[in-house]
Amino acid sequence: MRIKNPLLSVSLKYGLLAALLCIILFSGLYIFGKNPLLIPLFLDFRILIFAIFLLFGIRDFKDNKNGGILHFWQGFATGAIIVLIVAVVMGLFIALLGGVIDHSFTANYINEMLQNITGAKEKIISEYGQDVYDKAVKLIPSTTLADLSLDYFLKTIPIGLIIAILISLAFRRKE
Repeated sequence: MRIKNPLLSVSLKYGLLAALLCIILFSGLYIFGKNPLLIPLFLDFRILIFAIFLLFGIRDFKDNKNGGILHFWQGFATGAIIVLIVAVVMGLFIALLGGVIDHSFTANYINEMLQNITGAKEKIISEYGQDVYDKAVKLIPSTTLADLSLDYFLKTIPIGLIIAILISLAFRRKE
């Protein structure tokens, strides 16, 4: 099936490529013993992947599909669709990973998260209070695979949309 809308076709192409690269990086980190869900946001590979794929996707639409013209809404729509594709694919991949491939995925996450929190107990208590620490220690064991998948999806959207806004503003060009 061929998609006739150039905005959708470009977004689909770059969204699927970005999602594939995210799956490869996520899997690689997990295979080598680093849980990608526990990486701090400022070190998250999604930021770099979005910057690259949104840059090329929006530029491709502008230069090759729209005659060098790009309104902000076109760039943002292209970027938002790319981000949505990656978020959905990665959310489903995490569900597949934990539900079919590695049944200990969620348990491993819970154990590592509890270790991280107990390791930073004094810092958490001094910054946020004993109540916050106690609630976190109590809630983490009830984490489900659906929670992890949805959390990754929901955290992916704002990261990507901020980058899409910046790139759309930089590339916009009217007649």
